[in-house]
Amino acid sequence: MSLVPPPGPQRALAASNFVFTVGSGLYLTAGVLYFTEAVHLPPGQVGSA
Repeated sequence: MSLVPPPGPQRALAASNFVFTVGSGLYLTAGVLYFTEAVHLPPGQVGSA
């Protein structure tokens, strides 16, 4: 079993899913750091939002 699907629509879908997942993870991480460090909200309030 290969980690990368064969060429075609499945590979394009897997690549776009990977890019979306990495982008979302970076955005959410940066958002938590911004609200806790720059805006000075408590971590519990940021987590519940």
